[in-house]
Amino acid sequence: MPLPSVLLLIDDAVAILIVTLLGLRFHQIDAVLGERLPFTFIPFYLIWVLAAAALKLYQPQIAGQWAQLWRVPVGAAIAVLPAAALRALWLGTPLVPLFALIMGGAIALGLLVSRSFYVLAMGSRWRQNG
Repeated sequence: MPLPSVLLLIDDAVAILIVTLLGLRFHQIDAVLGERLPFTFIPFYLIWVLAAAALKLYQPQIAGQWAQLWRVPVGAAIAVLPAAALRALWLGTPLVPLFALIMGGAIALGLLVSRSFYVLAMGSRWRQNG
């Protein structure tokens, strides 16, 4: 796997982790790391990676272009419902559509920000060097 793809996987993990931590911070300050973090982070990250791979968001020539950032919210929209359902199943709780909507929007925003930094840092390099 090329280094830019690995960097994107790490970047996506950090973005989703930050969104998850912020969300948990609003609800359960004492349970952030121990109880709820893995139940939210893991399903959303794993399903996002599948959606992003399907949308070719780990290919440097696509990920490094401003014009291709539309794929990020589309990927988040594709990933959010299965991830929320997997989380609900794992926790043994009902699926809450409002949670899925808010989490999907937050993840889309967080990933757009992190992917924009990637385009700024790496995009011109891939256009120049192929």
